[in-house]
Amino acid sequence: MSAENVDLDEIIQTVFDQLGYYGKESFYQRAMMLEFNARGIVVDSEKSISTYYTDSKGNRHTISNDRIDLYVHVSPTSKMVLELKHSDSMKEEFVHQMHRYIDGLCVCEEPITEAYIICFPKSKDKLPFKLSVDHSYIPKKNIAHGYEQI
Repeated sequence: MSAENVDLDEIIQTVFDQLGYYGKESFYQRAMMLEFNARGIVVDSEKSISTYYTDSKGNRHTISNDRIDLYVHVSPTSKMVLELKHSDSMKEEFVHQMHRYIDGLCVCEEPITEAYIICFPKSKDKLPFKLSVDHSYIPKKNIAHGYEQI
């Protein structure tokens, strides 16, 4: 199976079928990485990215270091960013976190083609779900975050 033909929903379901509702976020992350690898797809776990601040004198400072749960090498020119949560609902803070990751990767000129937040539920009456996060914008520089919202 080539990375371009990855069935993300199938991978999520395979992991959930084995771990169920009782896993920790780190369990789901490790299992997803192992499943991608079993399918011949390279994945970086806990990929480090930085948030920068440029002061009024033009000096660039690292103000935060974050870690992306899974950074999937779909092909040499495209990558998929996955943020995993153990939650029954999608929260706005999850989306903001993903946008921060996307912004950080844009600084590094990483070719992102897909970005998803995946929620593995805690409640027995729920199923895993994912949200595709808009990754198509190219941020512009501003003072506070290194970017300006479009």
